Amino acid sequence: MAETFFSKFPTIKYSNSTVTDITRRYAVRSTVLNNPNLFYSYDMVDNIRADQVADNYYKDSRMDWLVYMSSGIVDPYSQWYLQPADFDRMLKKKYATNDIDRLNRRIKYYRNNWYNDEHKSEDEYNTMIAQNPVLVKYWEPFYQDTPYPLYYRRKQLDWVINTNYVMRYRVTGYPSTHFVEDEIITVSFKDAHNSEGRGQVVMANSTYVTLQHMVGNTIPVAHGTINANSKLTSEVTGKSIRFTSGTLLHNNLSDIEVTYWDPVSYYEYETDINEQNRSIQLLDSGYVDQVVHEIESYNKKVLK
Repeated sequence: MAETFFSKFPTIKYSNSTVTDITRRYAVRSTVLNNPNLFYSYDMVDNIRADQVADNYYKDSRMDWLVYMSSGIVDPYSQWYLQPADFDRMLKKKYATNDIDRLNRRIKYYRNNWYNDEHKSEDEYNTMIAQNPVLVKYWEPFYQDTPYPLYYRRKQLDWVINTNYVMRYRVTGYPSTHFVEDEIITVSFKDAHNSEGRGQVVMANSTYVTLQHMVGNTIPVAHGTINANSKLTSEVTGKSIRFTSGTLLHNNLSDIEVTYWDPVSYYEYETDINEQNRSIQLLDSGYVDQVVHEIESYNKKVLK
C-alpha cells in the first residue's frame, strides 16, 4: 500500500521539478497526527536523508513522506537538517553574500545571557542591588529546603530585544542611498582618540542615516568628537559619507544593563534553527496503516 496510495495526491511544480503535494494532509492531522503520545523524538545523525530514516524505522524508504509529515515539514529544502557545506551554501544564497564571516558580525537581535553568570551570595546581591536597583529584575533567590536563600542566581528567562540602541546621523556632501538596509556601517569620528564603532542600517537617505545594533564608539560627545573628517563607511562597498551630527533616538539598555545581554549574529540565529531541525518527530510505526487509511479515505472524498 505504501507504494501506491500516495500517487493519488495531486502534483505541483517545485524547484523546476514535479513533486507530490504533501500539503494536502489536514484530514490526517485532525486525528492520529494530532496526538502527541503517538510520537517519539529522533535525533538525526550526520548525512542522513529522510528516505534512510524511513528505511531504518518504517522498513520502507518510500515512507519518507511520513517522516516529513510527522514533523510538520512542508519544505525539506529549508526544514531538514543541513550539513556544514550545505548550510554554508544556504546562507550564501539566502543572504546574497560569499562572506560568511560578515554574517557572524551582523547582529540579528539581543538575548538575555542568564546562562553565563555565576551565583552571588546574599551579601554580594544586596550590595549590587543597593548600588543599581534596576538589576533586581535579572536575579532571583535560590532555596533548597531552607527558609532563606542559599544564593542568588540569574532569572532563567529567555528574554530578547530587537536592538540595544538606535542612532540617527545627519549626513552631507554625498547621497547616502547606496547604504542598504541591515548592512554594517563603520562610524569613524577621526578625532584625537581615533574613536570608531559600527552599526547596521535601518534607513538611509540624502539627509539622515539611521543605525541600530550599535557597537563601540558611536555616540558624539560621549564616545567621540565630530570633525570635518567624521565619516560613515559601508563595510561592503567601502563608500563613505560625512556626518555632521548624531542623535540617540532609542536606548533599550542602560549602561549597567549592557553586560546582561549578548548580541546574536545572523550566523548564530541560522545555526540555532538548523540545530533545532536536527531533532524530528516520528509517528509510532504501529499507526502507519491507520494514517494510510485516513489519507485514502480523504482522497476518495476530495481528490476525485
